[in-house]
Amino acid sequence: MHRNHHTARPRRLGPTLGVCVFLLGCAGGGGGSSRGANVVGPLSTINLVNNTAAAGVTMAQVVVPVEKGRFQDAPVVRTEFNAACSCFPMGARYDDGSLRYLRLEVPVDVLPNDRQSLHLSATDESTPPQFQKHGKISGQAGIQATFRAQGFETSFDAYEVIEEGPATRVLRARGGFAKSMIWVELTITLYSGLPHAKFTLQWGNSNPNFPELFVDPGPVELVIRGAQVEFEFEKAKVLSRTDDAGTMTARLHESGDIADGQAQMLEGRLVWGGGSPPRVFAIATEWVDLGTYGPFGELLPQVKVDPREFAALIDYETNKHIDDPWAWPVHGCNPEPSSTGGQADFGTITMRPDIVLADPSRLQTITRSVYQEACRATHFREADRTPVRASGHPNLLTLGGRPKDEFSYSDLLGKQPGWLTGMMRAPGGQKWLGHDTEHLSINFLAGLALLTGNRYAREEVDWHCELYLTGFTYKSGSWNDTPGPARKVGRSALAACWMWLVTGREDVRERVMNRARNVLGTMQAANTKVPVVAPRGAEYNPWEEGNAVAGMAAVFHNFGSLEALQVAVLVSQTVTMHTFGKLTDGTWRIAYRAPFDDGKGNPYVALLDPSFDSKAAGGGLTTWAITGVAFAAEAHPDPAVRAKGEEILRGLYAGPMNGLDDALRWLPLSPKVLDLTGMTSMQ
Repeated sequence: MHRNHHTARPRRLGPTLGVCVFLLGCAGGGGGSSRGANVVGPLSTINLVNNTAAAGVTMAQVVVPVEKGRFQDAPVVRTEFNAACSCFPMGARYDDGSLRYLRLEVPVDVLPNDRQSLHLSATDESTPPQFQKHGKISGQAGIQATFRAQGFETSFDAYEVIEEGPATRVLRARGGFAKSMIWVELTITLYSGLPHAKFTLQWGNSNPNFPELFVDPGPVELVIRGAQVEFEFEKAKVLSRTDDAGTMTARLHESGDIADGQAQMLEGRLVWGGGSPPRVFAIATEWVDLGTYGPFGELLPQVKVDPREFAALIDYETNKHIDDPWAWPVHGCNPEPSSTGGQADFGTITMRPDIVLADPSRLQTITRSVYQEACRATHFREADRTPVRASGHPNLLTLGGRPKDEFSYSDLLGKQPGWLTGMMRAPGGQKWLGHDTEHLSINFLAGLALLTGNRYAREEVDWHCELYLTGFTYKSGSWNDTPGPARKVGRSALAACWMWLVTGREDVRERVMNRARNVLGTMQAANTKVPVVAPRGAEYNPWEEGNAVAGMAAVFHNFGSLEALQVAVLVSQTVTMHTFGKLTDGTWRIAYRAPFDDGKGNPYVALLDPSFDSKAAGGGLTTWAITGVAFAAEAHPDPAVRAKGEEILRGLYAGPMNGLDDALRWLPLSPKVLDLTGMTSMQ
C-alpha cells in the first residue's frame, strides 16, 4: 500500500540511539546553488471542478509540485489548448536550489457544474506572452471603489501592481483614516482578455498611533461603481446590499466593538461584460506521486472510502456553517483554539486533513472556513497600513498572537502595559482569540495555500510566520524560549514546517531547527526514568508526548535535524512501550497521565497496570497521540518497539473506532503497517 516517493522516508535506524546518522534524503534547506536549465515538456494534469451553473472562460488557481532539479526558475506554461498561464515560483525549494512548487493561474473553459481534466506543459519560450487588458481595465482598475467606516470615507485611487503574468495582473491599494484605527486593503486580480476580475477586501482595526484596544466602526460599507459585483459567501459576509443605477453598496458591519488586530475578509467578482463567470477549483494530480504535500509528503493515502459515507460527512460539515461575518469555521480551529473539542484541525494531528482537501469539489467550503482566520485578534498593521514584521520590531514578543508585556523594553505596538489579559475577548460576539502556544494548528489553512496558491491563504500563512518568530523564540532571554508542554513542542513544530513549505522562509527554518536543539537539550538535562519532552513532577502526559513526536518527526523529515530525530525516536519508544494499555473490555487507550515509576522502582508500563482504566484517556486524546505509535512502528531501530507499535495500531483498528469519522482521524502517518481491508467504513 506504500508509494514510492521521490523524497525518501525515514529508514530503520541503527542499533543504538547514541549515534544518529543522516538517514533522510532531506528536501529542506532553502539555499543551494542553481544548476542546469529548465526541463520542458509535459508538466501536469489538473482536475477541475466548476461548482456553479455558469459556463465560459475564467481562471483557475492551482499549485503544481515538480521533480527535484527540473526547474531553476518559473517556465512559460501553456494548456493543451495553447493558452498561456501565469506561472510563479512558490514556497520552499529543494536542497539543490531547484523549485519544488509552481503556482499557476490557468485559463479554463468550463460547462455548468463541470468536472474535467486539463493538461499543462512547460515550453522553451524565453519570454512569456504579455498580459492583455480588456476594455476599461488596465494598469489601474477602471472601477470606482469607496470604503466607509466610523463616519469617514476613502476612495481607492492609486493601485500598485504587485504581480503580473501572461494571464493575470494583480493590483493592490491600501487606505485608512487619519483619525481612526480602521485600515482597509483592496486587491484586484485582472484576467487577461476577460471582462471580469476577482477582488478581495480586508478591513480591520490596528494602528500603533492609537492606545485604544477596541473601536466601534459603526456602519461599514463598500461602494463599487462601474461593474456588477458578485460576492462569495454573500449571505455570510454581507449584511445587506443595494444596487442602484450602476452603484452597489454593501453593508459589512452594523455596530459593535472590533478588537485591536481583528479584521474581516471577503471575496467577490467584478463583472463588466458577459454573464456571471464560473467558479473553478483545481488540484494537480502529481501530489500523490511526488510526495511533497505537507510536512510528511502525503496527500491522499491509497485507501478507498465509501463515497456515500464520505458525501454524508461533507454535507454534514457544510451545513454547520452559519451565515454571520464572525461565524465559527468548520474546517479550522475554533475562535478560542484551546477549546478544542472535536474541531477538525486538531482532530487531524495525524496528518489527515488531506483526505478532505484532496477533492477540488470540497475546496469551496474549506475556503469559507479559511477566510475566517482574519477574524482573529492577531492581525497588526503599521501606521502606513502595511503588516507588522518581526524584523522591524526586534523587541516584539507575542503570546497567543498578542504583544507580550514581559520586559520594560517590550514592544507593545503602541498599546499600554498590562493589557494582555481579557482584551482579546471583544464584546458583541466577535470573540476570536489567537492561537495560544499549545494550540497552534494551521493544517487546513496551509493545506489550502499549498494546493491552490490562494493569495489570502498564502499571505495568512506568511503572517503566521511573524507570530511564530515572535512567539517561539530562541536565546532571547524570554519565557518564549522554553520548549514548554509537549503538545506545544509538537504542534508548533508541525505548523512551522507548514509555514516553511508554503513560504520558503529561511528565518522560520532556522528557528524551528534551533528550537529542536533546545528540546533535546532540555530532555537530556531532565534525565527522567523514561525520556519525555515535558515531565510534570513525578508524572507526564503521554498523549501530549505523542503530539511532540509528530512535530519532531516532521522537522527531521523536512530539514534533516538529527536533534529532532533523536527526540522523535526516544519519545516514540516511551509512548509505545510505556503508555498504551488495555481497558477491561480489551480496548486500547493511552494513559491520560502516567507516572515515571510503578511504585517498585521500575518504569511504569500501562499494560501491566491492573488499574489502567482509571488512568486511561478517551478516544480523542488517544487519537492525538497516534502519530507517536505510527512513527515507532515504521522507523524505530528496535524491533521490539516496532512490533509493539504495529500491535497497538492493529488493536486500535480492531476496536470500536471503525466509523467513517473516526477512520479519517485515526489513519496514521502511513497505512504501510496496516491491513485496512474489512473495515466497515472502507471498501
